[in-house]
Amino acid sequence: MVVMVPFQSVLQPTPSLDSVKASWPGRLTVSSRCARVFSMSATDDLMAAALELVTEQGPAGFTLREAARRAGVSHATPGYLFGDRRGLLTQVAVGGIRRFTAAMETACRNGDTPIDRLSAIGNAYVAFARSEPHIFRLIFSYEHVDSSDAELIDARMASQGPLRRAMAEIYGTDEVTPEILERIQLARATVHGIARLTLDGPFSGTPRSERELAASVIAALMPALLAPLTRTASESSKRPS
Repeated sequence: MVVMVPFQSVLQPTPSLDSVKASWPGRLTVSSRCARVFSMSATDDLMAAALELVTEQGPAGFTLREAARRAGVSHATPGYLFGDRRGLLTQVAVGGIRRFTAAMETACRNGDTPIDRLSAIGNAYVAFARSEPHIFRLIFSYEHVDSSDAELIDARMASQGPLRRAMAEIYGTDEVTPEILERIQLARATVHGIARLTLDGPFSGTPRSERELAASVIAALMPALLAPLTRTASESSKRPS
């Protein structure tokens, strides 16, 4: 007897497929195995096509129909695999955030001192924005992605790691106190502002390179970042009774 498995069930996460195997051991058909392989291939092809589209046109110009056409799959396939437009763009954003984080981590390793590493992170932040402008806009977008997606939340949290570690190293502590967090936010807001102004604002026409510009602004910010803390970690943790 040949047991046929519905196509949608093959596209579900692995636990669902395992339950099918447990129900009919040794009887999973060749056609259902092929569907499983197809879904993996189609996912990769759609991700590549979506990245290409966003890189060319930005998230506002992205459509599932064009992504499907470029990926060589049916127009219905993106819906089966990603749910909707936001679902696919969310996955593109996750990949972009991971590349963004890797760029900052790589730059950080090239610094000899904590201050050098902090500057390197700022330069990498701005350089990524210039090299992948539409992806940079997408990863900080709340309009085009599903901000409640767990994978996206984790990626965004991980992207804060290089800066948080560099700042904690400067102050010689593993604990990020509220005062240190304020300075981390100041540093992040500064480099993010440089990046956006370089892409979309008055800095886009500056004759100076983005690296020189970022370095000079970060250098000007250093006195505020390196000023002695007014509260120790133990004092910051105390609350009035």
